[in-house]
Amino acid sequence: MHFSCISGAILYFFLIFLPDIHVYYMKEKVLAYIWMSRMFIPGILHTVNGDNVEIINSGTPNNDAGPDIFNAMIKINGTLWAGNVEFHVRSSDWYHHGHHLDPAYDNIILHVVFESDTDVRRPDKTKIPELELKGKIQSGFLEKYHFLMNNKKWIPCENLIGETSSLLATSAAETMLVERFTRKAESILQLMEAHKLSWSEILYRSLASNFGFKLNGIAFEMLASSVPLKYAARIRNEHSMIEALYFGQSGLLESDCADDYHKQLLKDYRFLQRKFNLKPMDGHIWKFLRTRPGNFPTIRISQFAHLVFRSENLFARLIGSANIKEIKDLFDVEVSEYWKNHWTFGKESKRQDKILGESSRENIIVNTVLPFYFAYSKAKADTRYSLRALDFCEKLKGEKNHITTHWENLGLPVKSMFFTQGLIELKNRYCARRRCLECRIGNSILRNPVAKSQDNY
Repeated sequence: MHFSCISGAILYFFLIFLPDIHVYYMKEKVLAYIWMSRMFIPGILHTVNGDNVEIINSGTPNNDAGPDIFNAMIKINGTLWAGNVEFHVRSSDWYHHGHHLDPAYDNIILHVVFESDTDVRRPDKTKIPELELKGKIQSGFLEKYHFLMNNKKWIPCENLIGETSSLLATSAAETMLVERFTRKAESILQLMEAHKLSWSEILYRSLASNFGFKLNGIAFEMLASSVPLKYAARIRNEHSMIEALYFGQSGLLESDCADDYHKQLLKDYRFLQRKFNLKPMDGHIWKFLRTRPGNFPTIRISQFAHLVFRSENLFARLIGSANIKEIKDLFDVEVSEYWKNHWTFGKESKRQDKILGESSRENIIVNTVLPFYFAYSKAKADTRYSLRALDFCEKLKGEKNHITTHWENLGLPVKSMFFTQGLIELKNRYCARRRCLECRIGNSILRNPVAKSQDNY
């Protein structure tokens, strides 16, 4: 795979006409990456004073306040030093950042900079050994990094991904899937802790949000939050009352309508409103425009009411299930009789069964249910549930959207949900943010910085 002519011209401009472009685009995180990956030209590491530098242990990156690297071990002219390392683009940044006034930086054993422009000293006036990386970085690394940061392709490495193996790309997708589920699991656990919710209640709210999909997700989440699961549980055996509860609380019953069903729902809701001391939502929050009729809030609310009606102890049933078909069947819900020939209140339409479709059920499973397996796995310190989630994900067919189609065109696998979820995470949270230094594919490209001929650019 080759760069386009335009991309090649940009890179050529960087290299020939802007010799200081490396300094302009250099960041401390790049220096940290070079240090941790040891992307140096062999045999030429020495301080600005000419002392030989040997890295014994690169140390541990620090993501909090204080020095960039803890517990590094280096030799300077044969003398072993242990302590912290700090990175800056230029030496003078040490003073610009106020480190000379901060005791946390007194134990710096090496100051690593791209360009040295001044001496750096401790509070006792002793000079801190300084390693200047300019001219010591492996050939091609910075050129590739600058290209990844500045090209306008769909993903930064679109013209370079062919340099990596398909096995690496598959491995990256797997890693991203685990990261995606872990991130969602953390959010679940944080919400549970913040609002003191049970597993059943947080699942109930999360499912409601998913039933609204993107357009009405927030409205559905508000609906479930305003009607705790315990209220629905007290009328669980009466399907029509459950539907009245959700439609009434949604605010969609507040408009005038001559429809008998609408009137009955409103009558039942008024009773429940007094019983549970409820205040309905503003019905205008629900979005019907630019929505397929099958995703109308009226249809989704009826389906959600059916799920609540037939799903006693839903959380326990989901966690206890070892079969993906059983989980799919739990979400095989439909609308009530009235909605089979209506899309909105008072407007009759051709009769049609409106079940929750296969793709919608799989969407709910992968976006809500499986992250709960990860959350439960962490809470109980039991990996069986997270491993089960990964197994279920592999049994679900891959979703089709503009992101997965583009990955497929680049030659990456999209056969199962296992890979498509990972690739969606990779695109949205890494490629779109140009986090190439943290990406396994980006790492592979940057760690193999063999310069190509200008013709290839």
